[in-house]
Amino acid sequence: MRRIPRLRTAALGVCASVALAVPAGTAFAVPLPGPSGPASAPRTSGDVPADQMREAREVQRYWTPERIRSAVPVETAEAGAKSEAGQPAPSVRSKRSAEPTHQVAEGIPTVGVFLVRGSDGSATPNQFCTASTVTSGSKSLVVTAAHCIKGNTSLRDAAFVPGYRAGATKAGQAGEMPYGIFPVLDGKVWVDHRYQQSPADDDVDFAFLRVGVNTQGQLLEDAAGAGNTLTSVDSAHLARPGVTVVGYPAKQKTPLSCTNDTRAFQGRFMEIQCDGYRSGVSGGPFIEDFDGTRGKLVGVIGGYKTGGL
Repeated sequence: MRRIPRLRTAALGVCASVALAVPAGTAFAVPLPGPSGPASAPRTSGDVPADQMREAREVQRYWTPERIRSAVPVETAEAGAKSEAGQPAPSVRSKRSAEPTHQVAEGIPTVGVFLVRGSDGSATPNQFCTASTVTSGSKSLVVTAAHCIKGNTSLRDAAFVPGYRAGATKAGQAGEMPYGIFPVLDGKVWVDHRYQQSPADDDVDFAFLRVGVNTQGQLLEDAAGAGNTLTSVDSAHLARPGVTVVGYPAKQKTPLSCTNDTRAFQGRFMEIQCDGYRSGVSGGPFIEDFDGTRGKLVGVIGGYKTGGL
């Protein structure tokens, strides 16, 4: 019998609390913006704070195409960590995917690589996970897995590259970074305080990041288009039809997409069966009503055992 990997997600539920940049001890329920937040006029480099433009240029100088291509998944860079890529899939009853796992060589505007420059002396300091854009009034919100942050809320040269695609492109198309690179703003990383405890609460393995402008002075959603709509999921409805999961596996750096029904796992997570997902996909979105570009964001790859097999 063929074995099919199962991925698990930390569902985005209304019960989760997120530690925000407010007085100590204060926590708020995860904000659930509607399909359209408050409008903001498109920015140009002329009205963007000078420090954001400077940060955008610095981040782009550091994250050269070669560094991005050579970046390793956060999980494999951690000392003593086991790579999901080498683990055999558990024996489960196979369920054919509604849509076979396939590469999306042209990239997906709302999904990209989340880049982190490790500061722990790792031999492979250039690391990455998967992340996705969330529709918001700021036009600058990104979500990934909290374990990709590794407990750090101040990240050096951290950045998001929406729509990233490796390798050659067709004539007339933009290159590997079609919408530019967006630095994570200092202090604008929100991780649930329960995940920062020891041991971490895997129910809340997600992190929200606010990014600055690209080198053209554009906000994220002005450059790449509207993000996915953050959508809460009740724990009684974790089995959901037709959910699409997207992620960037190690080395490949080309997004994989798969659509299948989810099922409940331990009454706390959504679980999906898809081929080919390995380290690097952490933080990738679970999307309902996906139209090939965007949809309703109901979770991220993470949670139970960091979302592995």
